[in-house]
Amino acid sequence: MESAARGLCQGKFEDIRIHDVSRVHLSYLIRDIWKYKAIIFASPTYDAHLFPPMAHLLHMLDLKGLKNRIAGIIGTYGWSGGGLKYIREFVEKNNWELLEPIVEANFTPNEEDLQKCYELGLNCSQNLLMR
Repeated sequence: MESAARGLCQGKFEDIRIHDVSRVHLSYLIRDIWKYKAIIFASPTYDAHLFPPMAHLLHMLDLKGLKNRIAGIIGTYGWSGGGLKYIREFVEKNNWELLEPIVEANFTPNEEDLQKCYELGLNCSQNLLMR
């Protein structure tokens, strides 16, 4: 996530929020998602599904009907992937614009994965500047 944030900062964005969905109350997460036009979701795969706190956040956002956002996706997995497809489904269902690259790292991100995260942040900032 820090690599994506560096990409955003390189693109002249400094008002960035990074939240840990497992530690921050849902109300603060939703407040900030309403406030910003771009969201980068980062989540591990958990038993071939989405990490439960992230799944709950996406469910609540789905109920809110939030539109006109852009989204990036970053994920990790151990033995098998699968968690990112749920974020992608949420983004597509709500007609958010999906940014590239979609990053999915096996266990710990390597240099290539971190570079892709940086590119995602940079693409996000460029997209926001064009709006």
